[in-house]
Amino acid sequence: MWHEGQQIICTNDRFSGAVWEWTSSVPRAGVIYTIMGMDYLPEWGSAGCVLGFRLRELPTLSPRTYFSAWRFEPCAFPAYATGNRRRERPLA
Repeated sequence: MWHEGQQIICTNDRFSGAVWEWTSSVPRAGVIYTIMGMDYLPEWGSAGCVLGFRLRELPTLSPRTYFSAWRFEPCAFPAYATGNRRRERPLA
């Protein structure tokens, strides 16, 4: 579902105050970003891991700063997911 270079839109920009200890900027709801990298990282307050994204448009204090995937949605589904295919010639 996710891939590097994909454009995504932030749907949740509610962060705790502690976020400023590890980043200088955060995603804002309604803004489109580009996935620059992905990794599974420990989830705060949990023993599990969560998929996180590095975002091309956001400067961070560390190159290891990722934002949880659950804060984003794809901007648009790829053509193959919706059954739309590019036609090589127009229909008669």
